Amino acid sequence: MSSATSWSPAASSVGFLPPDNGSFTWNGQLDQLPLSFNISDSQYRGEIQIDGSCWVNSFIHGSNGHSYYVAAQVMDYASQLPGALPAYRASLLDVTEPSLYRNYIRHDPEGSGLWTSEGDFRARYDGFGMEATGEDPLQGIHIYSSIAGIDFDLTFNFTSPVLLNAALGSYWVGGALGWQWSLPRGATEGSLTIDGEKIDVVSEKSFSWYDRQWGSLQASINWVMVHFEESDWLDISVMSVWYWTDPVNGPKEFATIRSSRNSRDSVVPISVAASTTNVWTSPETGITYPQEWLLVLDDIEMVVKSPRPDQVIETPPGTIPPSQFSGYVDIIAKKAGHASVKGFGAVDRVTIAEG
Repeated sequence: MSSATSWSPAASSVGFLPPDNGSFTWNGQLDQLPLSFNISDSQYRGEIQIDGSCWVNSFIHGSNGHSYYVAAQVMDYASQLPGALPAYRASLLDVTEPSLYRNYIRHDPEGSGLWTSEGDFRARYDGFGMEATGEDPLQGIHIYSSIAGIDFDLTFNFTSPVLLNAALGSYWVGGALGWQWSLPRGATEGSLTIDGEKIDVVSEKSFSWYDRQWGSLQASINWVMVHFEESDWLDISVMSVWYWTDPVNGPKEFATIRSSRNSRDSVVPISVAASTTNVWTSPETGITYPQEWLLVLDDIEMVVKSPRPDQVIETPPGTIPPSQFSGYVDIIAKKAGHASVKGFGAVDRVTIAEG
């Protein structure tokens, strides 16, 4: 299913940030942590096959002066969710002029999978691909699309220190372990093509976030990714926020934060509230999606807003994965006595199972 919609929202005033230029493995110090998994194994099928989700969010400054949000994802949860088909999807938003928005999702009934027979990460479909760029599974990823007016060819490298969600990259969900690690700001190059116009990526003003998740899943996924510009008071560079009601041990609300001062990571409780008044109801499915969220961390309030309401990947009823809100957001951080700080990011919100 695909969509290309016209809208007249206000343009975003947020400029994107430069990529990181660092070591993905913290110069080898990652090996000192007692992780419950091997990161390389999640990007290469050896003795263990790890499927799940591979999700790219590229924040692109184009050679035409516009900023773009490009998302691409491949998912294979067939072993966990009855009836689930491998799926791939992409979306494109012109952040400078948000009237341009396109998306699509396709399912793979053949179950081609994410890996070659040799174990390399290579998810290739008709008009879409996501694959490792070299023999080292942690070197970089190439993504491309030529479906439904979403045309891009992007490559990003693992130049950002890994962000281990919930401190060690794993957490309990529904009585079992789920895993998640992120590459917050990988150096990105390539191009987009919009209505026949080729737009080159301005690499020094662009980056890609790569999110790798597998294992036990929340019945209702609510996730916020945050990037902030530099500030003299806000000690947050990037942040990954989760909130859900766990059927085994109750509500969960936490943030994995990277300090803007020393680049150290921490995990803290956070309060998350989705608006019940600023909402949008899909005319196709009747599902209502919030368009605004409030994150509260101690005395800091962060207002998260979608620049347009219909950043929704629609799927037919009963399809796994189901319809979901998945899109770009603008963010403002506020604290009494201080100037507001601008940020941006993405929100993913979907109900997989009731209850």
